[in-house]
Amino acid sequence: MANDIVLVGWNRAVAGREIDATELFGTVMGFYEAQKKAGNITQYQNYFLQPHGGDLNGFTILTGDKHKLSQMVNGDEWLGIETRAIVILEGFGVIRGVTGDNIQKVMGLYMSSVPRR
Repeated sequence: MANDIVLVGWNRAVAGREIDATELFGTVMGFYEAQKKAGNITQYQNYFLQPHGGDLNGFTILTGDKHKLSQMVNGDEWLGIETRAIVILEGFGVIRGVTGDNIQKVMGLYMSSVPRR
């Protein structure tokens, strides 16, 4: 099931590295397409935010199976891309999460941890 996500977020390119950032974006899109064709992700969607004064200006959400996503983000190619992104982008980060049916599972865990009065 495609009930797990990886959210990749960023602020902006480090000053002077804007061209590197656009080249990296092209590389990453190729990587995502290859991962989709290989069945490691079910889909990906890019979001660019309008200027708002905050520190999150864009993000991509990848969806897929938890184990396949885990293998992908622990692979050498991902780690190379991630390392380049850390050097080229301000505010780069990767967050794992859930969607779909897994929301109920997480909410169940949360509710079992909430103190009863």
